[in-house]
Amino acid sequence: MIKLNSYVLPEDVVEKMRAKIIETKEKNIELGFGLCRLKFINTLKTGSECTGDECSIEQMPECPIGLYVGGYHTHPRGTVNPSIADLRNAYANDVECVGSVKENAIRCFVRIGPREPIYEKNIVTALKDVEQPLAETISKEEYQKWENARNEILDRHFKAVDVEWQLYKTIKNLGKDNM
Repeated sequence: MIKLNSYVLPEDVVEKMRAKIIETKEKNIELGFGLCRLKFINTLKTGSECTGDECSIEQMPECPIGLYVGGYHTHPRGTVNPSIADLRNAYANDVECVGSVKENAIRCFVRIGPREPIYEKNIVTALKDVEQPLAETISKEEYQKWENARNEILDRHFKAVDVEWQLYKTIKNLGKDNM
């Protein structure tokens, strides 16, 4: 069990995240699912699954049970570092988790502080002005501009939680309790 601010990420959800990394490696496509909070408790469950572009904020997966509070998706070729679009999703909802095939790791990004429209607008502006044009030109200067914008948003509004490391610490601490 892992704490993500007020949410609890249980082991069965982490196992499904790991399975999506393996499946992504086999299929070489982004896979994911919604993260849903059950009513009256903050334990997260998995929602509807998504593939490729379906995993974007414009097409958020649904939660058949509970309230959508964020999502999980894989990066087939990238690291667990978030894109600005990933941070936009985390800011708008509460949490976004990323799984990396390359690193075989999972990292979740949780918003710190309340959601404020001015900051959300700044993130959307960075997405439109900096990240979306990257597909057209990718010079060293453009990449640095993107990385600086992403890091500024990340440092100001989010806490990163390395899921595997938190799980390792929990298991290690449980072992101490049984000695």
